[in-house]
Amino acid sequence: VTGEHGCAHEQIGVHRRKIVDGIVRMAPEPTIQIDDRVRVVQLRAGNRVVATLVHHACHPTTTGENLISSDYPGALARRCDATHGGTTLVLQGCAGDVRPALVTAGGAFRLGQESDVDVVSERLLAAVERALLASAPLTPVPLHITASKIGLTLESGTRVPLSMVSLTVAQNLHIIGLACEPVGRYQAAAPEAWVL
Repeated sequence: VTGEHGCAHEQIGVHRRKIVDGIVRMAPEPTIQIDDRVRVVQLRAGNRVVATLVHHACHPTTTGENLISSDYPGALARRCDATHGGTTLVLQGCAGDVRPALVTAGGAFRLGQESDVDVVSERLLAAVERALLASAPLTPVPLHITASKIGLTLESGTRVPLSMVSLTVAQNLHIIGLACEPVGRYQAAAPEAWVL
């Protein structure tokens, strides 16, 4: 296969931790900037799309309906498969502090419906298309994988191990997988990598 990668911006989410009277609340905090990049890699065999990888940082918690749902990642993957062919994999970025920006007039989060999932996935598909229009070839390198554990100290003083896998796929594609629910600061620490 050959590959190309690109990036576009689409802000479907909002920071979800607002400090009110010294207490962290689950509420929209639009003053805190979030990573709105939609990063895309598309792999081709000749003219045929084999796979599309999409990386974005937002919790898949759009719908509040009582159903089993793949939420916006599943809807986006189905739309992208139908548009390009091949198989689409949606990779969740550092979304520990980001959720879909479904906000009431009073400034509180609201639970969405399947129609909201459709809107969010359509917006992300448009961003995927913009990213592919501005894409550049991936430069292959020998595959390199490293697994490690890093000791983190929590605010309480407790030390916990953080499992991490680092994967270099191409000269301009480095993936870092973390065994936790990382917040945006983790992505900010490695801005060029795809942190999952």
